[in-house]
Amino acid sequence: MIVQSHEQIYDTVKRGERLIAAESSDPRIYTGGQAPPNLISIIPRNGAIEVPSPTAIVKGSPHPNAAKLFAQYNLTPEIQHKFTEEGHHSPRVDVPPPPGLPRLDELTLYPADYDYIEKSTKQIKAKFADIFQ
Repeated sequence: MIVQSHEQIYDTVKRGERLIAAESSDPRIYTGGQAPPNLISIIPRNGAIEVPSPTAIVKGSPHPNAAKLFAQYNLTPEIQHKFTEEGHHSPRVDVPPPPGLPRLDELTLYPADYDYIEKSTKQIKAKFADIFQ
């Protein structure tokens, strides 16, 4: 069964329509940091997928210094801890992982070839649409 959003994946499991689902995020991200009572996240120690969430300052922004300060503030340990409470891993090594999840340095991540992805975006999207539509 293929669904159109992350939340739909968890909804099908919560309702009992499916017993297992494959997803790249923690359900706490969609539930205000609360772990759903009947869901358990299992992360493979070898071959886990990392989904980066970059922060950027748009070129030509009217207040680039304010944007830089905001980005720096978001990377402080205090704010990163708030992200981990909702199921997000922090890029900071001094911030523990979300409760119940392994540290990133305990995982062997599946390598992503970002240069290939950038060069082949059009073909990848076409293949995705062909498979999932």
